[in-house]
Amino acid sequence: MNAPLIDLLKVRFEKHPQRHADIKWVDVLAKLEADPVKLQALQKMEDTGGEPDVVAYDSKSDEYLFFDCAAESPIGRRSLCYDEA
Repeated sequence: MNAPLIDLLKVRFEKHPQRHADIKWVDVLAKLEADPVKLQALQKMEDTGGEPDVVAYDSKSDEYLFFDCAAESPIGRRSLCYDEA
């Protein structure tokens, strides 16, 4: 488990409760601890200057949705064409 990333995500989660009013951190943490691949994806977002945070829960898939909540798109990801990346 990536403790520094988990700590950072928790701080961000607590700092912006308006993004996830009906979601509990303990539930998000349980999902993240159960799926290291998702943690790797969130770490890559952080590594490229992003600020991933929980914004919703999808009851159909039983998954929490993370969006990049950085104020500006990170420089390394601006003008990127995803179908060619």
